[in-house]
Amino acid sequence: MGDDADERMTTTMDQTNVIPADRPRTSADVTPDVSATSYYAHGSAELRSLARALGQHAQIDSLLGTFRAMIEPWGYRRVGDLRGWRSNVADDGTPYELSVAFSEEEQPEIRVLVEAQGESPGLDALWRAGKDLSRRLQHDFNASLSKLHEVEDLFEPRGAGRLAVWHAAAFQPEQAPEFKIYLDAQAQGTARAQSVVEEALWRLGYRHAWRRMLEGPLRRGFALDELKYFALDLSPHGEARAKVYVSHHGVSLAELSASLLPDACDVDSMVDFCRHMTGGEGPYTGRPIFTCTAFRDIHMSAPLSQTLYVPIVDYTSSDHMVRQRVSGYMDLHGLPVRSYQAALPAKAEGKTNRKHSYVGLRHDGGKRRLTVYVSPQAHAPMPITPAPSERKLRPAEEIVERYERKHLLTDHPFFQRLQREPVHFGHLWLIMANFWEGVVHDFPARLAHVVAKVSDDRARCLLAKQLNDELGEGDFQRAHRGLFRTLLDGLAPYRLALDDTLLLAPGRELHARLNEPLYSTDEYESIGALMLIEIYGKQVDVRLGSEFRRQHELPREVLTWLHLHEELEVDHAEDSLCLARLVPAREAHLAAAWAGAEAVARASEQYFDALYRLCYP
Repeated sequence: MGDDADERMTTTMDQTNVIPADRPRTSADVTPDVSATSYYAHGSAELRSLARALGQHAQIDSLLGTFRAMIEPWGYRRVGDLRGWRSNVADDGTPYELSVAFSEEEQPEIRVLVEAQGESPGLDALWRAGKDLSRRLQHDFNASLSKLHEVEDLFEPRGAGRLAVWHAAAFQPEQAPEFKIYLDAQAQGTARAQSVVEEALWRLGYRHAWRRMLEGPLRRGFALDELKYFALDLSPHGEARAKVYVSHHGVSLAELSASLLPDACDVDSMVDFCRHMTGGEGPYTGRPIFTCTAFRDIHMSAPLSQTLYVPIVDYTSSDHMVRQRVSGYMDLHGLPVRSYQAALPAKAEGKTNRKHSYVGLRHDGGKRRLTVYVSPQAHAPMPITPAPSERKLRPAEEIVERYERKHLLTDHPFFQRLQREPVHFGHLWLIMANFWEGVVHDFPARLAHVVAKVSDDRARCLLAKQLNDELGEGDFQRAHRGLFRTLLDGLAPYRLALDDTLLLAPGRELHARLNEPLYSTDEYESIGALMLIEIYGKQVDVRLGSEFRRQHELPREVLTWLHLHEELEVDHAEDSLCLARLVPAREAHLAAAWAGAEAVARASEQYFDALYRLCYP
């Protein structure tokens, strides 16, 4: 999806990148008529044909020369020889993809997206190949790597993934090509994606950007609004942008509308475009709709633009239907429909061997810019496998494994920014005041309710022990609620001067959300919720303990609750594993335990999103 559109980077769902070593490569891996040619020869033929169809004959030499530079040295391999790696750049696994952007007045812009290939399969080899390509683009085309160098370490792949680095070039007639780079937001794992992108935006000077992402594209939470890619213009001039790509799983048109930012796009126009291309209102259960939010001016909170991408191949039955929808939309809005029809003649029909893949829309100065992405069709078509409708239920012990080791709450960007900035006592008061509202003030009553509800005495004993700790083992002076009030009172001089309705909204919303699983009629849903509350409690207490130790103004006695909780939450978190082992391995009970834990995870994420917005407006 280049100028927000040669950057279309969604992947075929549920496929692995590394082709099994024990499966010999066959003729089925490549399209029969190109099996004896090289990637460069095939791609050059596609580019030449595209330029001629658009009447851009004078640009052919620039197109082919730049394409050659971007795919050296691996581009001379025979089609199908990716050394065991299956690229996700294009739907058919070809390691490059073409696209064309059409606007009302400018000539069509041809783009090419490339994944530099390594000598061996795997992300490490691809990362090295990508870095080599970046250096060549800097040397040969004056591409600027200054912004990339500021954030590159955040995106170096660590473990599994579907990409290391991609590069794109955009070609306007009589202009030098402009380059872009795309990085994996999940390079450090899915749970770290938010912190990685927030840190990258911060380093580049976009201090307001993350808050804007929370207000729009990420408003439904990371499980539904998934961070996928981070992109940078490699331009030496001041127009260079940073861009964040989000895939919106199962989104409806109404939800999508709420994810768009009115100061970055024409929301009604975007919604109309999505409806026209998909033929419906959603929810869209094929490959997800994508948005790209672009930032340029570090002094402005408003994003530069938003682009919407529709995987149109999932919402049509043939390329003929795609052409009808795209042509109809372009004709309706004064876009050069004849150029589109000339560039992409209807060749393939049916569900396989589809030429079109995505369509994207962005507004430039109020004018529409529509981009069409095409599969190179060098490889044989790969089936698009939808996500399974039912997931296999996992043992309850994996709740502990997941949230203690893989999806830590303290990976949330709020904690990252809290640590990055000087101690702010107003923020500390705000955090603790909202914890009082959300968790602390009636936690003993909630815990007692679950103790009374559970049927397994072994579980009841564990929970009763926790309740006894909360109540100070019978000593009112050591009851946690009272000690917490002492901490909150010690922070009272730093109370922020805003209305409680605003200041305490995150905690009150968290309280309501936690009540749902804790007061559920299903005891295992409540147990699952309590397990995660204790796991998260340990993580947050340790993190806040380090924050309080950065200051020296509060007397030690004010911090008694914190020091006591830091010790007890370790024990309580260990109790969570014992509770998990008591959940019967029956479908209904496991489903309930996971539902309770996941409800707490969603509520906690949204809670810290809200605190981020309050603390860093």
